[in-house]
Amino acid sequence: MLSSTGLSSKANDPAADVAALGIPLTSAEVSALHASGISIDRASPLRSWVQTGEPQRFGGIWIDPPGSARYVVGILKSDPMALALARCLDAGIDVRYATATQSVADDNALVARISADMGVLESRGVHIVSVGIGVRASVMIVIVGVTGLTEAIRTELIGRYGDAIVVEEQAPASPA
Repeated sequence: MLSSTGLSSKANDPAADVAALGIPLTSAEVSALHASGISIDRASPLRSWVQTGEPQRFGGIWIDPPGSARYVVGILKSDPMALALARCLDAGIDVRYATATQSVADDNALVARISADMGVLESRGVHIVSVGIGVRASVMIVIVGVTGLTEAIRTELIGRYGDAIVVEEQAPASPA
């Protein structure tokens, strides 16, 4: 982030926070984040790098078991540089590292691709009601919710998008 002067550094603001996101933030920038409703905690730097800083190097970040404070970070193909980066950012949190075969960037691109194809699929009788990223068996995956799921539809979707997706029966959305 850049301050209004174009520079955000510890040198320009002795009160700058260098731990909140893993980059220097002035006290005004931290205040602006909080005022915008953005919560910053000890896991924020790691979450930020996994999800937006280097999404092509990581396979996601999630809490496991649910309700605990234990994070799991997927390291794409056990990349030692990605692991080193994550370890620099994991200070003060309970974290376990797992090997990932697909990156956050790939998952996001696949969600976008399926979402863009929903109209065409609908015209062919495939009623997709949701597409998103979830965790199954300690791996981030793309989950496709379909109404009226058959084995033929499952086979078609996996053939079209690959086995990185999980296709599930899902009830249609209720009208608001």
